[in-house]
Amino acid sequence: MLLTWLSAMARSSAVWVRGKEGILFRLAEAAVEHPDDVVRDAYFQR
Repeated sequence: MLLTWLSAMARSSAVWVRGKEGILFRLAEAAVEHPDDVVRDAYFQR
């Protein structure tokens, strides 16, 4: 459900950003894998 919402947000945004959908999916994966971490720490931990 979260990934569906992120995908819809990536497509519906008025601002064009190359790779935005991929960034949103990586953020979602990081949030699921590390729910108690700070977003920056979880995202860049890879």
